[in-house]
Amino acid sequence: MSEKIIEKVGITLQVPCIGYEKTITLTVIEKNIIKPYSDLAYYIIKWGVTKEEADYIILDKDGFIDNRKLTEGKNKLKQISENFECLLKISKNDTTIELRIQEYYETERGIFFLDKITYEDSFDSDYKMYKESINKSDSISILSREEFKKKQEGIDIFYEKMWDGKFAITLFPDIAGSVGKTTNGLVQIIINKSFLDIIERREALQEMSAYFAHEAYGHLLFKILGKNPFHGHKRSITENMLDNNKELEIQIYNRENEARKHFNQHIDTYTPFL
Repeated sequence: MSEKIIEKVGITLQVPCIGYEKTITLTVIEKNIIKPYSDLAYYIIKWGVTKEEADYIILDKDGFIDNRKLTEGKNKLKQISENFECLLKISKNDTTIELRIQEYYETERGIFFLDKITYEDSFDSDYKMYKESINKSDSISILSREEFKKKQEGIDIFYEKMWDGKFAITLFPDIAGSVGKTTNGLVQIIINKSFLDIIERREALQEMSAYFAHEAYGHLLFKILGKNPFHGHKRSITENMLDNNKELEIQIYNRENEARKHFNQHIDTYTPFL
């Protein structure tokens, strides 16, 4: 946690019965509590808000996001996005928030590795099954990959790449959730480093920013607000079920998509990471 004195206030105390008077000075301290542990971690926070708002996400000398600059942005900008508003809210937390990009997380229960991220479609497996289905003794010629894909599209089968794996996780020092409490008494947001193994680097960086928004402006913010911060057994933005935390799912859906939209404004700062 990084602390900075922002105001000193002199107050005079009087005790009438003895005519005693004493002036004391109260010190108001601003606590910066969001700590990105790498340049990339810092930028995935900035990419999730508008370009104008990102100018107010500044690190102090200790590497924490400066709360005073965030407040300055809120006061100077004519309007702010929901994601920037969420960042302001979590910046007022009492506990330091660490943002790390790594392939594992550690809790009181041990060290656990995150499932590797993949970004692929089912075309390769479908094409392999197609070729294996043709008897080599038949006179049927095997379609090329391009021909097979065109044939599939002709019957309304389209191939779209999908993300899979364990993208990120938020760990708390005071509630265990399903994986245990942090070992250092701090809040930790871990983004899976294996995103960086994906060939489509731009898309990977965009998803990393979206999943920071998922964790920070979804799970963490709900915890700070005293709401249930965990997914239910079901995950739906439309269904009203006892085992579905619908309010959280809607929040996460909106915050992720807003981050993906804002990411497109930051070509000058994400390009060096490609």
